[in-house]
Amino acid sequence: MHPATLTVSLNALKRNDATFKRLAPHSTRAAVVKADCYGLGIGGIIPALLDIGYTRFFVAYPDEGIAVRQLLNARAIPASDYTIYVLCDFHKNTLPAYLEFSLTPVLNALEQIVLWNEQGVPALRPLLQLNTGMNRCGLEETEWATAASKLTFPLAYIMTHLACADEPEHLLNTQQLQAFQRAFAHFPECKKSLAASWGTFLGEQYHYDMLRLGTGLYGAMPHPLVENIVTLTTKILEVRQIDKGAAVGYGATYHSDAVKRVATIALGYADGYPRELSNIGVMYIEETAVPIIGRVSMDVITLDVTHVPEHKAREGGIVTVYGKNYTINDAATDANTIGYEILTRLGRRVTRRYK
Repeated sequence: MHPATLTVSLNALKRNDATFKRLAPHSTRAAVVKADCYGLGIGGIIPALLDIGYTRFFVAYPDEGIAVRQLLNARAIPASDYTIYVLCDFHKNTLPAYLEFSLTPVLNALEQIVLWNEQGVPALRPLLQLNTGMNRCGLEETEWATAASKLTFPLAYIMTHLACADEPEHLLNTQQLQAFQRAFAHFPECKKSLAASWGTFLGEQYHYDMLRLGTGLYGAMPHPLVENIVTLTTKILEVRQIDKGAAVGYGATYHSDAVKRVATIALGYADGYPRELSNIGVMYIEETAVPIIGRVSMDVITLDVTHVPEHKAREGGIVTVYGKNYTINDAATDANTIGYEILTRLGRRVTRRYK
């Protein structure tokens, strides 16, 4: 067992779900479980989501959908009871996987509509994604009428994806909402899905029939109503004293300005800790902040523990990497990235625990 342990609070996950239920009480909530539930592990998270009552799951690719379906099958859950939507990679070569594992495609192109017309099954009602301004996936507005005329099967939903939902005042939010509303005339019988986690906070007019919740459930967004659900800890491998002027780590990027005690901990960029936090990041030993000194290396990181009592900063002692004092979102800010990336970076050798 690796010394680094990620502990996931399933109670905090449930509280985050309750927040979105309160914000959008009339919308169905679907869970986005792509990238192994954002790095948290489908084996621990999906059972908790099932207990809450989730019956719809989004993944990015068919292989992720197969993994979710196999997990559900292992619990003897009928395929018809739960829907797995696959956002990407639907074509002739992947179609057999969709049919064998009861995966529902999100259609992003006219050619995909034709393929489903010819070889799809009525029981799996696809989603149709529309491009309203993200310019990444989905049918262009000039294709909407053609798409509607080609459909020979019922759709579960039409959907689109907001590009700037984390910036409430951004004009593109309103522009995308208006574009999405223009699509209703082409698909009058379809249910609608617009908002993901951030979009839910834009207001009721963005909620529609289904929310697609990922980062909001997992606490990887800096919003006062969203609770952190993860704590990452690891162990101290050794503690040594260094003299004034001594260098620490690869490249000698840190030189001590005094006699100091340095702890080497079991974690590195191979475990997903951002190398960008070299000489920047902060960890905690109980309530005391301990800064990273020197470069983050593949397997270990060095910390300044000079001001921590020796009985706490010792071999085998526990260091909190991410937690209540320094969250994944704090780390993301310091690393100039987002909480999503911090979570999904977490390596396979980090032990996952759920409580």
